[in-house]
Amino acid sequence: MRIRAKSSATCLFACVTFAVVACGSTGTSEDAGAGGRTAGTGGASIGAGGFGAGGSNAGQGGMGGRATGAGGALVGTGGAISGSGGAMSGAGGRTTGSGGAMSGAGGAMTGTGGVMTGAGGTGNGGAAVPSAGCNKARTLQDGNRTIISSGINRTYNLKTPSSYDNTHPYRVIFMFHWNFGSINAIVNPPDADHNTDRPYYGLADLSGDTTIFIVPMGLNDTGGAGWANPNNRDVVFTDDVLAAISTDLCIDTSRVFTTGFSYGASMSYELACVRPTKFRGALVYEPGTLSGQNAAQCTTPVAWFQSDGIDDQTLPYATAGLPILNVFTRANGCAIMTPPTPPTNGHTCISYQGCSAGHPVRFCNFGAGENNPFNPSLRGHYPVPKDPGQSTSWVPAEAWNFITQF
Repeated sequence: MRIRAKSSATCLFACVTFAVVACGSTGTSEDAGAGGRTAGTGGASIGAGGFGAGGSNAGQGGMGGRATGAGGALVGTGGAISGSGGAMSGAGGRTTGSGGAMSGAGGAMTGTGGVMTGAGGTGNGGAAVPSAGCNKARTLQDGNRTIISSGINRTYNLKTPSSYDNTHPYRVIFMFHWNFGSINAIVNPPDADHNTDRPYYGLADLSGDTTIFIVPMGLNDTGGAGWANPNNRDVVFTDDVLAAISTDLCIDTSRVFTTGFSYGASMSYELACVRPTKFRGALVYEPGTLSGQNAAQCTTPVAWFQSDGIDDQTLPYATAGLPILNVFTRANGCAIMTPPTPPTNGHTCISYQGCSAGHPVRFCNFGAGENNPFNPSLRGHYPVPKDPGQSTSWVPAEAWNFITQF
């Protein structure tokens, strides 16, 4: 089946135990200091097996999600303090010291304007693990690159920091596009549906030139470029790209992440299940099961972040989103919790309690008032929802906070 960048949502009743702060119809409910945003272009609209005229319908839409950052964060209302080994936030913010975030002893606590995530639901920092490409002259340059994978010429886009230093191991984020999406839609947004407000799902704006971004290009298996992954083809493609950059560039092999919207979220979901030792975490927006998923494969813990619109009709919240969330709360050993219902014009975010060390789960959902305003048919199948009065989405900041906890 094929999913197109047009609408999706999935319901998962998650195993989570964390306190949530809801901020009414115009506010956000979050348990982290520096929020996050997710961006993606296009969506997928689910139909019973094909594409509708003038739009794209997908069999089983895309997927999306997100997880909390490593190490835990204490958030209050404003101000932050950094120490050399953990992160602790005062009122309204959080700071990361040189080793990761500081966590409380095993629980989640919600206060006015912030939360504290205890140990077990947080990720862990740790020293960088340099790749073979460190201290070597690079040959891979920025821009679109071609690689032969499974006998096929495949393309990906490479973006390295402008001040790239071959002695510094960099974080890496793979970014998978939606159905009928493309490299260009992520690198130079927006597309027609405005599913990505800013380049690289909005994360490049927040990275401060500290991260290597990889944007693979899907193949046109069913009329639009996507991630059907027949015979593990797209997983092998990802393996090949990661191997190429690891031997040529200086990366931190312990901080490789994957993200995507809709079909791209489905691909990230698959990688989280079958390559949990290569990817530190997955961040998905409106996920689905389109890339050959088998839940029985998803038993190894991996940090997980997910964002879902409750009015997603492409990859419905109740039948796609929540079940996928539950896959990872179970794998990560998190306590059972049902996500709260967000306000119509707002969002809520929760961090699960009791997750295994280094494998946090964070879940955000948003109401119908934050549906895609550029293509109403997509409804809640939208990776960059905005609270009232916001010109940019809250998702990228949430996602970035999750990533930088590690």
